[in-house]
Amino acid sequence: MKIHKLLRLTFFSLIVVVGMHTNQVMADDTPVVSSSASSASSASTPAPAQTLYKVTYHYLDWETKKQIKSDTTQQYTPGQTVTANWSIAKYIATPKTFVVTNDNMVINLWYNPVKYAVYFKYVDYYTGRQVKSTYRALYRVDTRLTPTSNVHGYKLVPVTVKVSTNNQWVTMRYKPTTWGRKTSNRFMMQVRSKNYTTWNAPYTSAAKKFGKTTSYAYSQVKITNEAQTKWGIYYQIQKKGRNLGWINRSGLKQISTYRLPYNYFSQLYQGAPQGCEGAALQMALSAQGLRIPGLREIYAATGYGWHLSPYQGFYGNPWNYGYATQTQTIYAAPFAAKTKRFAKGIANMTGASRGQIINEIRRGNAVVTWGDYAWNQNGRHVFHVMTIVGYRYGQFLIADPYAYGTRTFWVSTAQWEKINTNIRAIDSAGRIRSTPARMNVVVR
Repeated sequence: MKIHKLLRLTFFSLIVVVGMHTNQVMADDTPVVSSSASSASSASTPAPAQTLYKVTYHYLDWETKKQIKSDTTQQYTPGQTVTANWSIAKYIATPKTFVVTNDNMVINLWYNPVKYAVYFKYVDYYTGRQVKSTYRALYRVDTRLTPTSNVHGYKLVPVTVKVSTNNQWVTMRYKPTTWGRKTSNRFMMQVRSKNYTTWNAPYTSAAKKFGKTTSYAYSQVKITNEAQTKWGIYYQIQKKGRNLGWINRSGLKQISTYRLPYNYFSQLYQGAPQGCEGAALQMALSAQGLRIPGLREIYAATGYGWHLSPYQGFYGNPWNYGYATQTQTIYAAPFAAKTKRFAKGIANMTGASRGQIINEIRRGNAVVTWGDYAWNQNGRHVFHVMTIVGYRYGQFLIADPYAYGTRTFWVSTAQWEKINTNIRAIDSAGRIRSTPARMNVVVR
């Protein structure tokens, strides 16, 4: 019994000691895992997935600020450094470097459009000569150009071109123009010499030669129109209604004595002793080179007879000799109105001042004027109608149709004005008729 108890105690103590030793090893060392067990554990656990961020790109035009390409999305790992330099046709990219930091990044990429050099050449449409220095400009490829550059004295013929290649030349053609062209109110001038050229239009490279001043050198001419071109100021001139073309103003000089180029008409040779109004009108028409109606045609237009008032038509008979105590005439206003059928330039100037009449003469327009035979108002029976065909300082040149030969003379403008203002017609009883003052008719 004692031996048995002793053995049992010894075995128990051994177990305790062994157990204590075992616990101490577990606390100090890492457990070793068998290779087979380790492989089995690794196969059963999946590796973690790699996170990717999305980046959206906007491709923008530097000049227009507009998007030139649809948005694209690319994926990158967090923290990745990216240098974007994508190519787009007809554009030059501006590189951009950035770090991917989140999943909502929007990156603007800017692009400069490719530009080509275009050289412009400015030439005269008719001669091909250069009218302006050429210059170069840069334009985007495929740009359609409609140049509108102004050149002094020229008008552009529009042209549209497409920019497609480097060193592209564009020829821009210009037609010469005039400006300030208008009807002229200038006074008559004298042609300087026989050596000037006239043109069919105000001179430009498109103008054609009209003639030379040889046959009318030193003549007084009427100026009907004027214009300015790149080459200077030009006047359109005429003589007795005949167009002589356009001349540079340097070919003319101013004058102080004006003599209109008219034809003389006698009322007596035409059998109309009382037809001074009609013959005076014929001379005024001739200064413009217009058709000259006969006296019978003129008085058929005005009407005549003793039953008419001078405010209505010709009072009396233009074909008979008159009476010293009776005025046979037609007043200026109805005379202009009834004879306007012969020339649209016939105009009533009743009431016009001395200065207005002077200016009409200086512009080359003859004036039919109501006065008396000697311009001295010596007796009421000398009521008469004549034509003013010239002017110099203080005087009018008068053409009197009451003669078998040519009758012209100078009268002072002051005396003319006095008579033209105060002359009065008389009726069959010798009484003064109601008579308008300052009666005149111009033919322009």
